[in-house]
Parts: sequence; C-alpha cells; structure tokens
Amino acid sequence: YSLAEQVERESQFGNLDEKKLGIFRDHGPAVVCVNELHRNAMQVKLAHDTVISYNLHDLRTVGVWHDGFMNMMGSHYYVGKGKDQPTPVGRQLPELATWRWAHGQTFDYEDDEDHGPIPYEGFRYHGHYLHNNDAILHYQVEHRTVLERPRCDLVGDLRVLRQDLQIADGEQALRLKIAKAEGESRNASGGDLFVSNLSEGTVLGARLTGDVSGITIRDGIVEIPGGEGRALTVHRAVGEVAAVEAALRGNSESDPDIASLTKGSDQRRWPSVSVVAGVTVPDHGPYVLETIPVPFENDYNAWMRTTALDFMDDGRAVVTTYDGDVWIVSGIDQNLEDVTWSRFAAGLHEGFGCKVIDGLIYVGTRNGIVRLHDTNEDGEADYYEQFFADPDISLHYHGYNFDLIRDSKGYLYYAKNGQFTDIRFSGGCYKIAPDGSNWEHFGSGFRTPNGLGLLPGDRLLFGDNQGKWVPAGKISIVEKDSWYGGSGEGMDEVPNTFEQPILWLPQEVDNSCGGQLWLDDPRFGPFGKGSLFHTSCGSGRAMMIYLDEVDGVTQAATQVFPWKFDSGIMRAAINPTDGQVYVTGTRGWGVNAPKDGCLQRIRFTGKSEPVLMGVRARAGQITLTFSAPLPEETINRSEFSASTWNYLWSKDIYGSAKYSVRNPNVKEPDELTVADIQVSEDRSELVVSIPDLMPAHQVKLSYRRPGAESEDEVHLTVHRLVDSE
Repeated sequence: YSLAEQVERESQFGNLDEKKLGIFRDHGPAVVCVNELHRNAMQVKLAHDTVISYNLHDLRTVGVWHDGFMNMMGSHYYVGKGKDQPTPVGRQLPELATWRWAHGQTFDYEDDEDHGPIPYEGFRYHGHYLHNNDAILHYQVEHRTVLERPRCDLVGDLRVLRQDLQIADGEQALRLKIAKAEGESRNASGGDLFVSNLSEGTVLGARLTGDVSGITIRDGIVEIPGGEGRALTVHRAVGEVAAVEAALRGNSESDPDIASLTKGSDQRRWPSVSVVAGVTVPDHGPYVLETIPVPFENDYNAWMRTTALDFMDDGRAVVTTYDGDVWIVSGIDQNLEDVTWSRFAAGLHEGFGCKVIDGLIYVGTRNGIVRLHDTNEDGEADYYEQFFADPDISLHYHGYNFDLIRDSKGYLYYAKNGQFTDIRFSGGCYKIAPDGSNWEHFGSGFRTPNGLGLLPGDRLLFGDNQGKWVPAGKISIVEKDSWYGGSGEGMDEVPNTFEQPILWLPQEVDNSCGGQLWLDDPRFGPFGKGSLFHTSCGSGRAMMIYLDEVDGVTQAATQVFPWKFDSGIMRAAINPTDGQVYVTGTRGWGVNAPKDGCLQRIRFTGKSEPVLMGVRARAGQITLTFSAPLPEETINRSEFSASTWNYLWSKDIYGSAKYSVRNPNVKEPDELTVADIQVSEDRSELVVSIPDLMPAHQVKLSYRRPGAESEDEVHLTVHRLVDSE
C-alpha cells in the first residue's frame, strides 16, 4: 500500500474524527514519542482535554494544548510504514509552555542537539509514576530529587495549569523559569505574579502556594533556596486580568505529599482482559506448531503488532508491542484452553526488546531501557523507571533500537539502526552495565539489525538485512571494535573491508532477519541439547543454524522449519515451565505473513524421527548429521544437487546479484558436482561428495534424506575448507 492507501485503509475502521485527534487508541495517561523535532518527549494527559509535553532530555516543557492529543494518522501508530512523526493537535497555549529548570545554575546549557540527556551530572530523569490517571514525574535537578505532578483545572472558560512539586533536601539552590517576562511584570498581593503585554488586555498570571518561604520570583524566574526539602504548587493561567486574578485567588490548593501517590493506583487502569482458546495440534511429528490467538480486537483499540517476549518464572509470558504496550499472557499450559491477555503497561516509545530479570520487566525502547515496577501488585505497572537513557536517539521514523539481550555477567545489549537514521555513528550495539550506570559501543556498521542472539561463552550475534551496504541477509558474531560493513553513516573514512558473517542468507530464504536464540533445555528434544534458532521477520519463518568451527573460524549453515507463522517472527524465548520455544513478531517491510502479530509455540512431541542436527563443510564434501538413524532406503543421487555463488558488497546498490565464484564478473551461480552420497555406519550421517566444493559466500545443497517425502535445502557459508577428520 502507498501511504495514502494505508491511511485510507486504516480510517475505515473506528472513528475517523477520534483518529485525527489522536484519541482513538488508549495509550494511557502518559505517552513517550517524538513530538515534532523533539526526539524524546512525554505527553501527559490532564483533565479537561488538556495535554502538557515534556522534553525528557532536560525536563523543559515543549507544549501545552487542549481539545486534542497528537496527530498520528501518518505515523507508525496508524500506518504500517508511517513516515510522519506525531505532532500536537488542538489549541496551543504557548504562554504556559515556558517551564524550564536551570542546570548548573544557568538556562544557557549545552543540550547535545537533543540527541540524548543534557551532559550535566546534576540532572537525571528517573522515570514517572502513574496514580490512577495522574502522572508524577521523578527526576533530579542540581542533585536534588524532585517529584512533579501536572494537573489542570477549569475555572469558567479559563484553564489553570497546576504543577505540584515535592523537592528533596539539598545544598544547591534551584532556578525555574515559568514565564517569558518580556514585558512589564509585577508581583501582586497574595503572591500573584502577572506578566503583562502578552496582548492587549491579556496577561499570564502565576501564583505559588505551599511552602514558599524564602522563594523569590523575578522576571518570570522562580528562585528556590537550598536547604530543607519543601512542597509547593505553581498555578498559572492566561487570559484577561480580572479573570486570571480571580481564578488564581480561588485556586490555592496544594498537595504537600506527592510521595503518597507513588505507591500504586486505587483501581486498575485497564481492567478489561481478553480470554482466548489456543489452537493445539496432534503429535504428527517430532515438532509441531501451536497458536495462542492475539486479541486484535480489544477494549483499548490497541494495535497488537507484537514485537518481543520473555517469560516470568511461573510461565506467564510478557509480550511487547510496536506502539509501546506490555501485555501479560497467563494460563499457558499444555492444552492452551483458557489463556488470558492483560495489559500491564502502555505509552512506551517502541518496545522492540524485552527481558525479565529478577521478576522485573525491562523493555528496550527507542529512548533506552525502561524497567517496570508493579508496586501494589495489582497487575499493572505503577512506576516506569528510566533504567538507561539512550544518549543518541534518532529523529528518523526508521531509526529503531532492536532487541534486548543479557549475558551471563548481567550486561545488557541492544542494537541500533545504521541506515535511515540520524544517529552519530554507523549503527551497532550498546553494551550496558548491569546497573545501567554506564555503556560502551560494542561493534559498529550495522544496517538494520532487527535481532540479537547469544552463544555459549557470551559470544554476541546479530542478524542484518539486505540493502545498500548489505548484499544479503547475514548473521555475524559481534566483537567490540569490529566494523560490519552495513553502514558507513557517521564515519569519516569507510574501511575497504568488514568482518565477514558466519552465515549469509539468500533473499529467498530470509529477506529480513530477526533474532537468534540458543536452545539448551533438553525438554525441547534433540534441538534442546545445544542448538541455534533463528527467526525471520521477512518470510514469517524460523530456521536452525548449524555452527561449524574450522581452525578457529566460525562458519555456519541453515535449514528452514517447514511452517509459515502467522506474522513476521522477530523474537523467540524458552518458557521455563515447559521448556518449549515460543515466538512473536510483526509485519514490517515486505513481510509475507497474514497477521499484524502472533504468539505461537513450537512444541516437541517426544516422537523420535530424524531431524537435521549438524552441517559440516570439508574439502570435497558436506556432511549432514541427524538426530536418529535414517531408514534403510536406497539413495537416489539425482535427488541431490549443489550450487555456489558470491555477493558484491557495495554502498551503491540495494542487495546483490548472485555472482559466479569461478568467474567473478558473471552474474550467475556455479553448478557443483555431486559425485557420491554415503551413509555412515550408524546411519546418522549423510556424506555428500562434492569434489569442486570451494570457499564461497553461499553454497546451496538440495537433498532428500531417506524416509523423507520431499526435498530439503541447506544453505552454507564456507570460509575455510580443511580435510575431513
């Protein structure tokens, strides 16, 4: 679909006026997303259809408006490939948008071009609490902890913006700009501050209530002395002098104990749950595919484009969505008869990774890693902690952060897009300390790395996708200082070569890679004894990866599972209660799948039938190893064939043709000779003799094992050939 066609297609479902105002989908009380040119903004919904937006990189307000929320119609919130960024919709109140803390006692601080948090150690955004439908921001200014709750009252036709502050003890004084005092200003009786000359007869009025001892206001700047903590409220309104003064005088309530609102909500925010019956299948082979339906129709109009998953220790699944939801899926058992989806969190900025650590849910988002806390144990997140703040957020709609992986020492990793982005390096990984306190670049030159994996020994993997700089899909082992050739963006000088992958993946096998999962639970049958599982977002398939270590060089092969999944597959996880593999993902670019999301299970049935367990390339032969003895059947050599080709790495072409290995200028694969096929004495191996086998980016072997009804294919990358052991 074109963008216009997609918008029209989406507009057919639901209330179009609500969609244009951005209020059709229930995103929760606070939504983090791009706000025009602000990369990391949080929009907080207030009473009386009013919205306040904060830039989370320094906690200044970037807008206040009413009678609408965000125009998202051309963005990814409503369009599969939405290129437009969300923008405010409604009547702006620009006079109330001035709310800015001084950092280092100055308002003229370095803002790092808004890519990430300001580089000042006295400031940190910690996260936000939700209490019913209120949001309470939690941050640090001049090393002093602040809780802030924005609210709105309607006095006649006048909106009065109230911002409750609870400020901790601290030696440093604080400075807060609440008005642009460009014209005449005066302090009125009762503590009212009027800033005049907004327009003829119109003023901005402000009043401070609560513990205001020692506080002064000059030229629209509130000076708060150091010392003991205090609670106060800033009230502001814009309008005619008499109306503003009357509204502020009658609006003196202050809540001195915001901390009491950080213990959880009085009632559930999203009480409606979806109960579904899973689809199981008979044990007709060693592995079967079963489905847990996704509640595409739900009371919150949430777009269920599932993106990542992990499991609680008790077997509940945690599933994230593209639009920023987190859902808890309960009742996953053998029969899947009564499975419940319950919304746990919302309003995150593109949740493309998920990890459960010590019972807490960590979500990889565009603005870093958010750790979710359910403080009152009612099944919903009450505190959205900014565990790690990304220092280089892209403003481009395609500048994703992908996946979330944890190694044996507790370090966390996620991957950053290298193309179609404006980050300041060429894509790669972040390696983040277990406590989120520091990070480092870990590899670079990633194009669109929609998925990571981890091998034993904490060897990190990533899958990249065909395009400019990437001639075909590939899986690579990541080393800290290596460059992987997928993007030269942000580089002064592009190297002439790059770290070769362990496996190239032809476009017809995987046109858009997902992530990888090491399988080490013996309850998953032969594959659960130490195998590598790979997901394909583009083809809606999954496949096994067979590693082959040759003289210290890792090369690999793949064979695709026979099933088509309901959607593109991005992430996989092992359920600790049953040891089976569950997958999820969504449709993206060129995905050949019928649904926007899925949650499906690959289950080992216990049947003992031969499945491919290993592929080795040696001088003159390829050996296929199976999990069980092959049947006593005659092998027909005509059912075996092989070919080979290389790819052209270029920044100027999208993908690559298949080039002859023998004649590099010829765009055509080389046919290889299958001279003989031998079966090992225990019938667990097929040894395919290929005398003219040579190192190549890609080798394709088509074969039919004894007892199989049809042919299979394996695709190998051969870096090195040595004599067979």
